[in-house]
Amino acid sequence: MRVCFIIHRLFSIGGLASRERIQVKACLAAGFRTLVVSYDAPVSYPFPDQFNRPLLRHLDVAELFLLRRVVTSLKPDVFHVHLPPMARSIFARYLNERGFRVVVDLHGLWSEHAYSASPREALLRGLFIPHIREVDRVAVTSEVLVEYLSRFGIHRRKFYTLPNAVDTNYFRPMRTRLKEKLSKYRVVTFVGGTYSADHLKEIIRAFSLASAKMPSLFLVLAIYVLDKRYFKETLRMLRKIPRKLVALNVRDVRPYIACADLCLCFFKRSLVGETVQPIKLLEYMAMGKPVLATDNKVISQIVKNGRNGFLCKPDVSEFADKIVWLLENVKEVREIGEEARRTIVNNYSLNVLATKLRELYYSLSE
Repeated sequence: MRVCFIIHRLFSIGGLASRERIQVKACLAAGFRTLVVSYDAPVSYPFPDQFNRPLLRHLDVAELFLLRRVVTSLKPDVFHVHLPPMARSIFARYLNERGFRVVVDLHGLWSEHAYSASPREALLRGLFIPHIREVDRVAVTSEVLVEYLSRFGIHRRKFYTLPNAVDTNYFRPMRTRLKEKLSKYRVVTFVGGTYSADHLKEIIRAFSLASAKMPSLFLVLAIYVLDKRYFKETLRMLRKIPRKLVALNVRDVRPYIACADLCLCFFKRSLVGETVQPIKLLEYMAMGKPVLATDNKVISQIVKNGRNGFLCKPDVSEFADKIVWLLENVKEVREIGEEARRTIVNNYSLNVLATKLRELYYSLSE
């Protein structure tokens, strides 16, 4: 089978392995002939309201011509599309008119809308619904998102649950010099982008409260700066934290995860928190690190409280108390980290994703 990925750009945000990248690796592992058509838009990141129009102008001429060349030369059996809505609509219509099988992937693009001011309004404006109805299958990360989108009149059979995954040979337990340098501290790590600073602000607030009770706490942040305005707000808060290490736009986040005694993932109760599956969480766990995450429908499908990680209500004070309690029980926390890695290897690894992709692509020919 021949598979063509149409992707806005193929790289790791902040060192995190993107969903697009891991899908391409899994497709190759599955033995499919794989081609990637990757576009660099004239803007840094395709947030819907700000950047769709310049992106559309960029794709209209040169890239659509390139796609025609791909179609005529490779003749792919399946197109797997990761693009912003307006550009995706053009390609989906173009491909459907020529009888090609099309899978639209909503994870990253859905995240952008869910982080925007009114994601429900964006849906109702028609950024998602019209061309979703035109394609053969829509890949989403969880059943929770299926339930939400099916309210808008899209049949559940249109969706295929394709969870995120990580390369467990790349993200695995490792030693790091940074860990030796910080050996006298209890280290907590958070990895992520500044596309919305809310969750990062909550991490900083929780750390401040926790460090007042445990002076040996040290905060490590590996951040990819996507929005300078949000980052300036974050910097003002970080100036009050005495024991910290902030790494910006790093290519490899593994040393910053490896040095941690505990890794953090915080989402407030919101649309994004309830529907998006965070890749950072899988990477923490794949490296054998105990995680503390806020409890919601998606995260609780991965983290089983007290078995392979720990869950907490999205309350800053309770989150801070949990950090302190966990780090005072170091032996138990390490055992939890070992179970966390087993969970990822068995359920969210590259091989598991390869099997899922085979099922998805071959189901289109039935």
